Amino acid sequence: MADQDHGPFAFLTGLLVGAAAGVAVALMSTPRSGEETIELVRERGIQLKMRAEELGNQTLQMASEQFNKTQESIYSFETEVLERSWDVEEQTQTELQKAIDRMDEEEIPLKTPMTDREPDGTS
Repeated sequence: MADQDHGPFAFLTGLLVGAAAGVAVALMSTPRSGEETIELVRERGIQLKMRAEELGNQTLQMASEQFNKTQESIYSFETEVLERSWDVEEQTQTELQKAIDRMDEEEIPLKTPMTDREPDGTS
């Protein structure tokens, strides 16, 4: 049988079905009057409802906490990426300026990008 994870809703459904089956078996195997049986079913129903609400609230809280953690991780990652990109941009500008300064110092002529020729038309 394959392992399948259907999350908290599958667990909650299993819990409710199991509880209902347990109540049904208990009611059928225990001799009680009609009124006692009705009262027992009512009490078990209330207990089951409270437990389901509790599990639902716990699941909601867990989902909310996980959402917040994920949101914080995304914000942290985004911040890190931005900081690194600014560093790369700054380094690129610095290196580009150094290259321009060297070209100026050595009087290296610029070649046009389209023709790969010097501005006076020579190669």
